[in-house]
Amino acid sequence: MPERGLSYQSVVPRADLNVLCLSRHYCMIRLLLTFALLSLSFNDFAQNVLTQINSAERVKAINGMMIGSNLFLNVSYASNENDGAAGLLIRPDGTSVQVNTRILKDKLLIAGVLSGDSTSFYYIDVVKKVAFLRAWVISNQSGTGSASSCRIEIPGQIYGSFVEGDALYLLCAMKNSYTLQLIRVVGSSVNSTKNYKLSIDLGKMKSNAVAFFEIDNQNFRGSTASMRVVKDRRTIWIVADEPAEQFEDTTKPSTIFKTTVVRLDRSNEGSEVRTFYEQSRNKFASAISGEDVVRVIFARKNIRIQHFYFHSGKLINTSLVSLPLQHTRDSVYARSGSKGLVFKGFNSKGFASFVPGCFLITDSLDASRQILTFGTYINTSNVPVIAPIGGLAVATSLAITALSLIARDISEGDTDYTYIYAIGNGTSGYHMVNHSNALRQHIDDYELNLQGSAGFSYKGYIHAGNTIYGILQRTKRSPIEIVRFQQ
Repeated sequence: MPERGLSYQSVVPRADLNVLCLSRHYCMIRLLLTFALLSLSFNDFAQNVLTQINSAERVKAINGMMIGSNLFLNVSYASNENDGAAGLLIRPDGTSVQVNTRILKDKLLIAGVLSGDSTSFYYIDVVKKVAFLRAWVISNQSGTGSASSCRIEIPGQIYGSFVEGDALYLLCAMKNSYTLQLIRVVGSSVNSTKNYKLSIDLGKMKSNAVAFFEIDNQNFRGSTASMRVVKDRRTIWIVADEPAEQFEDTTKPSTIFKTTVVRLDRSNEGSEVRTFYEQSRNKFASAISGEDVVRVIFARKNIRIQHFYFHSGKLINTSLVSLPLQHTRDSVYARSGSKGLVFKGFNSKGFASFVPGCFLITDSLDASRQILTFGTYINTSNVPVIAPIGGLAVATSLAITALSLIARDISEGDTDYTYIYAIGNGTSGYHMVNHSNALRQHIDDYELNLQGSAGFSYKGYIHAGNTIYGILQRTKRSPIEIVRFQQ
């Protein structure tokens, strides 16, 4: 491959060549079995192994994102730490294109944007501690690349980024400004800027305290941030929980804790703020569901699920979820990022008695019901949640907030999660379920069936609406499987 620039090379999924030396009858049986294993379908779900990356090397890190309907991965291996990462663009039919990303190995890739017959890879370039947005443009016809004239100074920190059509949007805030800027970038220049006045100083938030995600693409990592910036169609939400700390002895009994929610209308520059109070010292987590706010409060003997209507601030419903104690009736899952394992079927006693941190994810189940994924988590290390293709310059952290990028580290890190599922709505309340139509729970069970006792050497996920892509390596020497889960 050339050392500079980005180039394309066509690649197709490899077939199993071992069957060539077998009898025709045995080949047919094996092919049928392989098809059955790679294309599974039960309940209302289906998954298939879209393709494989036959590296036979241990994965160090993978950054990934969606570029239109294509999946883009930057794979770093332990053996070539100084050579950058291998870029791969995977099409919906499983064929793929290699992208030489060595020119970006010391840069932080933000997003890829399709425009006509080209793709713009936007990244951060730091000059004298000032961060600029730059772009490298690839021709989809010839595969040749060239530098764009794009050179946009980043105002403050980036707290979110998303793509619509041929435009890249950046959510930026500067310290002490109490303002959030929505910057629309088309091609190499800023097309428009909107300014939203805030009641909170977002620009002073620490980099690992804020996460951005689109409402249909929620993930475990993003949901654990103390402040979440959420895009939902034409609305931007900011959700901040302020519960009591678990061992904060200085907290007075009369102290009131709260959830602050800010709604920003993208059709204009208007904003609304609502505060939802809580008097107990229990930990809680909140999330957006349509125009409502859902909050889960972790008490010692049960869990309270509150449903508020945002515009009025009124409490619509409160549900009490009691935890079962029988192993056969338990729907508590545990996901260990440090061990690459998923567990199920253990006793739930004490599930909410010690809460180092808690999280809540809301997904639409159908027109009238939501499914909640909620539980506790503990981070077992200080592994950074974002990483560049090659290495991250210290100054770059001045302009980037963790989990704010479209191209991000897709692994689960070393965080361990324990969680359950509940179904319901704000009118009738919620109840815990052992089995659901949640795509997340389907993935839980898929991993349980395949992981074995040693777990996965690497696993990460990219959410794209009703589709989730799993990037799984079973052992350190086995191929990387790209599994597409659909509902």
